[in-house]
Amino acid sequence: MAQPHHDVPPTAASFDRAVFSIGQMRVEKLEPTVNHRSLMPIILLHGDYHTGSMWLTKPDSRPGWAVFFAERGHRVYAPQLPFQGQSDTSAYYERVKVITPRTIENLYTATNKTNDPEWLVAKKHTQWPGSGVRGNPIFDQYFNQLVPMYMDVHERQAAAQEAVESLLRLLKRPAILIGHGSGANVAWLAADVAPDLVHAIVAVEPLGPPFGSALQNTNGELRPTGKFARAAGVRPYGLTDIPMQFDPPVAAPESFEELFGRIYPDFEPIPVTKFYARGRQGKFCFEQDLAGMRVGSPTESRAEPRKLTNLVGIPQLVVTTEASFHRLSDWATVHFLRQAGTTVKHHRLEEHGIRGNGHLCFLEKNSNDVANHVLKWLHNETGVPEVQVLQSRPSPSQTISASGDHGQSATTTSGRACPTKKRPAEAELKPVGTMANSSQRPSKKVQTNTSQPSTLNPHTSVHGDVRNSDSRDTPRVFPPHSSVVRNIQVAQGIAPVPSTPHNRPIQRTGQTTLSERRIVEVTWSPDSPTPRQI
Repeated sequence: MAQPHHDVPPTAASFDRAVFSIGQMRVEKLEPTVNHRSLMPIILLHGDYHTGSMWLTKPDSRPGWAVFFAERGHRVYAPQLPFQGQSDTSAYYERVKVITPRTIENLYTATNKTNDPEWLVAKKHTQWPGSGVRGNPIFDQYFNQLVPMYMDVHERQAAAQEAVESLLRLLKRPAILIGHGSGANVAWLAADVAPDLVHAIVAVEPLGPPFGSALQNTNGELRPTGKFARAAGVRPYGLTDIPMQFDPPVAAPESFEELFGRIYPDFEPIPVTKFYARGRQGKFCFEQDLAGMRVGSPTESRAEPRKLTNLVGIPQLVVTTEASFHRLSDWATVHFLRQAGTTVKHHRLEEHGIRGNGHLCFLEKNSNDVANHVLKWLHNETGVPEVQVLQSRPSPSQTISASGDHGQSATTTSGRACPTKKRPAEAELKPVGTMANSSQRPSKKVQTNTSQPSTLNPHTSVHGDVRNSDSRDTPRVFPPHSSVVRNIQVAQGIAPVPSTPHNRPIQRTGQTTLSERRIVEVTWSPDSPTPRQI
């Protein structure tokens, strides 16, 4: 059985200890050794129960998508979204939701053992490494990396929207947002408030369908179904549970209680109706109800659908795998996006020669094939240059002090001191004063707090014997792990909540030659004790 990652003893290569404050978002950055200025940064947004560390190493110890994109010259940022993983959650233990091993087996890792007449394509799931059931080392390693979900979905979305927006403004250049599951919905929320800083959106099996649910709870077990059902307060804005920018505007709640339906149970900001899709044997999804809209004179009852004005100019790709339960619902999400005026492509992977994947395609055996397909779409549709895989070259790994000093000596993975080589100016983290001066939100004050040494909490996978995935089963060295830990606090006139340390070690192994890895912590601060008023 795989060793639980939180039992690994600290080593000379461990990260420095860090102190986290409530409400922050921790971000890991992979910096390629060869700097391609023409390549846009990529932000990877994880889904429910996951953390940003899932992008770094897969449960079978092979490198994940963060490494894949860094090898091809992109700066990669993998946030831990607020209230999840190493983005502190200690104040919210009484408001928690967990996922069971049985649900994981049924929906994600062992779907080929399912005999559901509504989900016949589940039998085609062949790409999960291992048996996908409890007791298998890869399954156990994956399950050990999952974290609980805190707060309500509306609060998580509001916090994530503001945190990712802060990261985008910190980068000060357009980025590519790649989200999996609910992380794709966060990508849409972030683009809605910072469209000028988003070059493209890739939504890998986003949370859906709009305005309802495609899962049924049968005797405590979630089962996918192609028959969508309306549910009060479930994605009332189509893609999300909190408001987005529509034209014409939609009704916005004055409180979370109203949004939850506790004040007005029939609260419906967007009138909807059924849309019966051609060729789907009478199955329907929900779309905007044009008959319910009134424009101009009272007798003018039909109008154009509401447009997602801030997403209209952003190229978007929705990715659906061959064997996932999302095959039953992603088409409805794409239909809603198109009705709302956006430019979106829907790629079913089996139609592009990539077969056998389930919902967790970014963790599966052919995950590099899926990532390469995404890069090809970015090149063909958005003009992102194609770059050959960067060759690793020997260079000493660094452990940069928590204060971010580059002029002092650093400690290598072997524990020896070596001179710290100053990195090119473009590759450095900008001084905080520069961030504040360049911020597009002058009303916010940017502060930097140097963290005290503490050990990181365990929600990051252990990097062991790393090999490249897919058919090329040759050893590949994992990128360098130089780290700098900073708290970048975006404040709006309120005192920060006392920070809470996480005292769990994490081990890093292997020669570090390909890219440099850093830690950036973006702290969002709401205007009131409740997360972001909407």
